[in-house]
Amino acid sequence: MTTGFGDLDRRGITPGRPPQVEGGDGSGLTEAELMEQELSPVWSELRRLRREFGDRIIETAEKYLESSEINDSDKKSLEEELANLRSFLDKVSGNPEGTEGLEIMIKIAFEYIQRLGINDRRSRQLGDLVVQIAIQLKEVVDNIAYKKQYPYETRVNFLRGLISLIVKLILSVGPNDSEFRGIKSGKYINHPNNDLSKVLDLAACVLLEEEREKALNNLPKLIGPISSLLEMTKELRPDELGPIYDKILVLTYFMIDESMENGDIDNSMKQLIINWCINYFAKHEDTFDQFVNELLNWIPPHLVSKETLSKELSKRASETGDTKYRDMASRLNRNRKLEKRIATLEDEITKLRIRNVDLKEEIAGLEEDIAKLRRELTELRTQVQILVNSNRNSN
Repeated sequence: MTTGFGDLDRRGITPGRPPQVEGGDGSGLTEAELMEQELSPVWSELRRLRREFGDRIIETAEKYLESSEINDSDKKSLEEELANLRSFLDKVSGNPEGTEGLEIMIKIAFEYIQRLGINDRRSRQLGDLVVQIAIQLKEVVDNIAYKKQYPYETRVNFLRGLISLIVKLILSVGPNDSEFRGIKSGKYINHPNNDLSKVLDLAACVLLEEEREKALNNLPKLIGPISSLLEMTKELRPDELGPIYDKILVLTYFMIDESMENGDIDNSMKQLIINWCINYFAKHEDTFDQFVNELLNWIPPHLVSKETLSKELSKRASETGDTKYRDMASRLNRNRKLEKRIATLEDEITKLRIRNVDLKEEIAGLEEDIAKLRRELTELRTQVQILVNSNRNSN
């Protein structure tokens, strides 16, 4: 496994730096510096956790090197890796926010978890520290969410940087390993990826709320922020993206509703929806079936139909040679055929129900006729019996 030590000299990802606008409290500090000052206790705890996390990784690596199962060539490579790790942790230890290096540290930690197995005591200890780091990052989001005294630009730029960081941390949790990635339930309720994904969802929710408040009475202004959030999170898995996409779908619906004039929306909005469907919602089959269909079901068919999107997908398949677009078109066409078949069956069921009502009425009428005939027959039998008895008496 590779650890990414080729990137050790670059700065780690840290929350975005807002514009340096001087604060109005007379301290001479910028708004960004005032925010950093208020976040100081959280950064302090993150720095402590980062030190503990680094020490635990080193301890785990040292114990692993003592294993008799490691051959000499692998041992030499791991010893070099450990030396690089020590040097790297020394370099990032001075970062005041406590976030620098977390991406690579989590990646290294999960490489050892994969080597040791998820049920190993040392693996659980490393995983628990990632959970604690996620809890502290949530504290950062909570601080920004409820500190409305800071300007919109300061809060939003900070949140964007934080979201970028959290996405990178999630992607570092056992990349391409289903044991670690994705949302877990049951015994995995304290799984590191769950906690990081919850923080990401919260940060995205706060960001979208900030943008929605800013765009009040002009919802199309949300196009840029939504596109940016979609781009930042596009590498995540469908279950990790679900809560964010749900919020974006609701905002998209309201944007469409506000943008409609005379029952139509402009071509740029139509193309935007198509691009979002193709580039983000349709990246995975699960998100395609869930989010693309849900979005298109909200939009009147004459504005952006499934047929329109299918044609655009087929066009891109021809232009790029990428079969994924053709696969998307096939799934959409399959869904359209199924929907048409369902509509046909529902129409037939409706007709049968109407026919059933008519038959019930017809049956009720026949049953009434039968009852009437039975009464008449009973009366005739009674009259006949009277005549028979009368004839007997006269004889």
